[in-house]
Amino acid sequence: MIKVVKNKYKQVFTIGVWLCCSLFPVSAENVIAYPNPFDYTSNQITFRYNLISNGLVSISVYSMQGQLVKTLFERSQQAGSGSPVTTTWDVRNQNGQKLSSGIYVVYLQVEYLNPAASGSAGYESKFRFTVLR
Repeated sequence: MIKVVKNKYKQVFTIGVWLCCSLFPVSAENVIAYPNPFDYTSNQITFRYNLISNGLVSISVYSMQGQLVKTLFERSQQAGSGSPVTTTWDVRNQNGQKLSSGIYVVYLQVEYLNPAASGSAGYESKFRFTVLR
């Protein structure tokens, strides 16, 4: 299934075939997920990403079919004083159920609150992680 997602930033992307139209630069180097693959012997997966200035951060997880699995958060977040920011997740869907084995897509978007100070309007990153059961 191909699903087109429109969000408040007027961006459109298709998860299944990775067609992107974006206002922000897209970079996979900005984010790390570990452990990857995830196998439930760990209690959580950790996402680490760069935030050079205070900004609005959104992290959502999708199945490879383009279905929203869970929105981890959408909120304002402070920069990490030169260090990467980390977020953890228990790898459960919106209903609190463990995810099935498979490949999932994480969509991270950062919109800086003061683009002039940070030198950028923000960035977005799409990357995959694997769940093994």
